[in-house]
Amino acid sequence: MKSRKAVVIGVIVVGVVLQADYARAQGSLTPPSAPTPTMKTLDQVEPRIAISTSGYTISQSGSYYLTTNIVTSSSTAGITISTNDVTLDLNGYSILGGDGNGIGIKFSPGMDNVLIQNGVVRDCMYTGIFVLNPTSITHCIFRHLRILNNGRASSSYDGLQAGSQALVEHCQIADNGGDGVVVGADSKVVDNDLIDNGHIGLNVLGTGTYVTHNIVKGNVDNYDLAAGNQLNLLLCEVPETLDWPCSVKFAGTLICTDIITDGITVNADDVTIDMDGHTLIGPGANSQSGIYQEIALRNLRIYNGKVVQWRGVARGGVMACGKNNQLDRIQAATNYYGIYGGHDNTISGCSASYNTDDGIHGGGGNTISGCSASYNMDDGIRGGYGNTISGCLASHNTNDGIYGADGSTISDCVAYYNMDDGIFGSFGSKISDCAAYYNTDDGIYSSSGSTISGCSAYHNTSDGIRGGDGSTISECSAYYNTGDGIKSGSGSIISGCSASKNTEGDGIEVSSGAQVRGNTCDNNGSSGDGAGIHVTGANNRIVANHVTNNDRGIDVDWDSNFIVRNSASGNGTNWTVAAGNVCLVVTATTGGFFSGDSGGSAPGSTDPNANFTF
Repeated sequence: MKSRKAVVIGVIVVGVVLQADYARAQGSLTPPSAPTPTMKTLDQVEPRIAISTSGYTISQSGSYYLTTNIVTSSSTAGITISTNDVTLDLNGYSILGGDGNGIGIKFSPGMDNVLIQNGVVRDCMYTGIFVLNPTSITHCIFRHLRILNNGRASSSYDGLQAGSQALVEHCQIADNGGDGVVVGADSKVVDNDLIDNGHIGLNVLGTGTYVTHNIVKGNVDNYDLAAGNQLNLLLCEVPETLDWPCSVKFAGTLICTDIITDGITVNADDVTIDMDGHTLIGPGANSQSGIYQEIALRNLRIYNGKVVQWRGVARGGVMACGKNNQLDRIQAATNYYGIYGGHDNTISGCSASYNTDDGIHGGGGNTISGCSASYNMDDGIRGGYGNTISGCLASHNTNDGIYGADGSTISDCVAYYNMDDGIFGSFGSKISDCAAYYNTDDGIYSSSGSTISGCSAYHNTSDGIRGGDGSTISECSAYYNTGDGIKSGSGSIISGCSASKNTEGDGIEVSSGAQVRGNTCDNNGSSGDGAGIHVTGANNRIVANHVTNNDRGIDVDWDSNFIVRNSASGNGTNWTVAAGNVCLVVTATTGGFFSGDSGGSAPGSTDPNANFTF
């Protein structure tokens, strides 16, 4: 074993050695030279150049800023930029045209890549921000500026001339003598207020510019825009003319007091107007139209708003006279025409009420769906030739509730309390699955060559359902109408229908060359003189109908009719048939009570064409 003493001596020796090594590792404590400054200079902290005097020329690229307001003179611009790649921060200060002098900021021609921001340019005699050729500068940015009351000399001097490929955003540009903003091609103008300038609010000289979310109003002319730009315009006032393909959104309710100009004039194809739930209000009786489009134009879309008080003669809330338009969710009230569509338009989800003429008027080839029309002074809904009208409601109109011109299709519609016909289809129309009640004239009327199917007519003052020559009426119901339940002209077919309790006329009436088959007619003529089926001419075929409890069952006024397999019971007079008709009537036999699998009696004749009274 090692002794304790030896261990202690070993530790001491090691400690001495370590101390010696540590001492040898230390450098000199004497500094090699005097200390030097370590703080950054002001230029390093703020690497910008200050401007504090008027007439300053920026001739070297870099970053500049104002340290005070500066005032222009009559002969010198506040600041002149004569080089590329410049940032100018107005730093919250103003460039002022003292006593209305000078130019605020002047560009030399051909400058590129300049940013100007955060300040005011105002009261200059000439242009606020000026370039000799407004499109000769490029890639410049103007943001958070107020450019006010410049161009006091004349309307030739503008607020801002921004050049081409420019960005103008979040600026207020107002009360300048000339244009508010002038930009060239491929620029972007976003979220600015361009108000009360003495010439054009926004002047776009080239193509490819994007415009959106600007408030442009009170200018002598709000817009002058070259073709070929992407335009999302916020409409702040009317009258306004849209001369370019564009998308327009209402900023709020718009009121027009001008009686000689349309509220919005559309002079271009491919225009969209989003009313955004707001109202376009006209000046009343002597107005023009709320929104007007010429007949030669196409592809106009208007939606989601209300038009009122556009009441000039033959004018309207919406007069979309062109082709391929889409009118959607528009309310039109107290206009002359409520909504007037041209050819091949789509009108959907609209309502029209209290208009002086038609509520909704469509030209040829329109599709009208899901609309309502009430209390209009002419037709509620009037479709042109070849229209498709579906899912619509028309009530309390002075003329027809729904009118379809030649070749129209009308389906799933309801018409009530109209002063003329509830639903009218002109030549060659098709009317299906509609209901008409409490109309002052016919419930449903179609001209020659039409088809009426699956419809119901109740309590109309004249006929319930009426078809012209060569019409087909099937699976319909006519109940409690004052005139005839169902009436059709020569060469028609009436089948599978029900006509009941029509008070002063017949259940079914036809003239000549018609087929009447498989119908049920009950209790007609209860307050007057009516037959279940009334034939007023020749060459008709009356087959397999059932007539009960009418004043007269089957009444035939003329000869040469073929009347077979019908049944009549309980009528005041079951059969009134003129001479010269093919008609065998047999009183059916009755049997006693029976129960089980057999019993009863033969009907009284084995002739397959016999008619029966029972």
